Amino acid sequence: MEDTIKLGQHLADTNSPLSALDTSLSDLILFKLNSHEYQEALKLSHDFKCNDKRWIWLQVRSYCGSMSWAAVHTLVKDYKRLPIGWVPFLLYMSHHQVPQEYIRDWIPKASTDWRCRLYEIFGLWTEAFEASKATGETEDLLAKINRKMESPGTTTELKTTLKQLQTLCIYWISSRKQSA
Repeated sequence: MEDTIKLGQHLADTNSPLSALDTSLSDLILFKLNSHEYQEALKLSHDFKCNDKRWIWLQVRSYCGSMSWAAVHTLVKDYKRLPIGWVPFLLYMSHHQVPQEYIRDWIPKASTDWRCRLYEIFGLWTEAFEASKATGETEDLLAKINRKMESPGTTTELKTTLKQLQTLCIYWISSRKQSA
């Protein structure tokens, strides 16, 4: 209750267009970030003891909203273990038009179990093949490649790439079976 009163007082003091009755702390911080009032957003996060996960998610959401991919990259690049988790972060990024150079930098930081799937989600099929070799998911990837090649919206260029990967997958699978 005290925090609600404090938040209401803050909104009144700053002449904010937001009302304390229908605004959460996260909404207010996100509003400040979107309005380029970073110091004000940071002050709110400290005053109301906003945890690290929430603070990072709010920044990511704000940067994605303005398509500031370099800012997102700067925010997360130094983390080995991102507090919000690399997989949830990358799944969120899959709904945005993030340049592939950043995706290629971020996916290797995700757990090995997820890398192949994440590369598939972002359409990075060659990287998905390399990741599948490490996890033994090459047969699954081959099945996905076959389905993707048969789908009507697949471009000729992508079909050529998938055909090459299909050949590599078949070769990889057969060589693994012969060595076993």
